[in-house]
Amino acid sequence: MYKYLYKSPIGDLIFISDGNYLTKIILTSELKEDNYLINNNLDIFKLCLKYFDMYFNQKIPNINIPYKLEGTEFQKAIWSILKDVPYGQSMTYKDIGDIYLKKYNLKNISYQAVGHAISNNPLLIYIPCHRILGHNNKLNGFRVGLDIKKKLLNLENIKYQE
Repeated sequence: MYKYLYKSPIGDLIFISDGNYLTKIILTSELKEDNYLINNNLDIFKLCLKYFDMYFNQKIPNINIPYKLEGTEFQKAIWSILKDVPYGQSMTYKDIGDIYLKKYNLKNISYQAVGHAISNNPLLIYIPCHRILGHNNKLNGFRVGLDIKKKLLNLENIKYQE
C-alpha cells in the first residue's frame, strides 16, 4: 500500500492506494498506523493531484479516479448515492435515506444508520459527504470536524444553517 501527502487548504490530506486504485483519503490527524510506502509517481496519485488542484481552485473536477471501497453492502450503497451529489449542491441525511429506500424498494430505514455510513466514508471530499446537511440545511456531523465542513461548503458556495 502506498501513500501520497497532499497539502490542501483544509490541512494535509493523505491519499492511500494499492497501486492501481484509490482506497482512502484521510487527514494526517486520522492516520492511526503508518506502514505505507511513499510513492509520488503512481498514476493514481497524479489523477488525485489534478482532481484536488481543480477542486480547491473552485473548478468542478471532471476527473474520474478509479477507487476500491471496503465496507458493508449498505455502506457501499450509501456511498454510491453520495457520489452523485453534485458540486455546489447539498442534500440532507433524510434525502439520502429516501433515495436508498426508493432504489431498493424498501419501506423504512434507520436514518441514524445512514448517518453512520456517511461518517465512515473512506474517500473524504471525493465522495462528498461534506455536502450532506441535517434537517433544514443545518450544519451537523462531519468526521473531521465542523470547521473543515464549513470550509468545504463555503468553497462550493453551499448555504447552510449553523
